[in-house]
Amino acid sequence: MPRQCVGSLFLTFLVYPDADIPGDFVAHCLNLDIVATGDTQGSAIDLLKELVEDAVLAALEDGTLEQLCRPAPRKYWAMLATATPYQPSPRTRQRRIKAAPVRRVDYATACG
Repeated sequence: MPRQCVGSLFLTFLVYPDADIPGDFVAHCLNLDIVATGDTQGSAIDLLKELVEDAVLAALEDGTLEQLCRPAPRKYWAMLATATPYQPSPRTRQRRIKAAPVRRVDYATACG
């Protein structure tokens, strides 16, 4: 279930296989419906963190943070319900979303 997107952000990242490119992964920020792809789970998450940071900072500058907050479609939240909690590598986990009001990021994988 998505959390409110005001003040400090709680984000949920879901990682799953890319349906279009075998062997690649999609990292999906379910709270903001932003996606990134990579050839490893870690590279997809790293790119997603960059995209989320850019989007949040732009929204803060424009005063449109509430407009940024649009949850992903229900089918992805349903995938999360059966996903496994995921611990990215320490390097990926330590790579913070800088200068943005992100309080916590939860990770899950639906990679089977």
